[in-house]
Amino acid sequence: MSLKLYANLISQPSRAAEWVLRLKKQEHEFVATDFGSA
Repeated sequence: MSLKLYANLISQPSRAAEWVLRLKKQEHEFVATDFGSA
């Protein structure tokens, strides 16, 4: 089962989470979100 990271790459904490997952070679799926939309 793969981890899903719901994130927006404009957000620094989201980029940090993506970076750590890649660094640890953790299998994951990146799901781009738009936090500013309604």
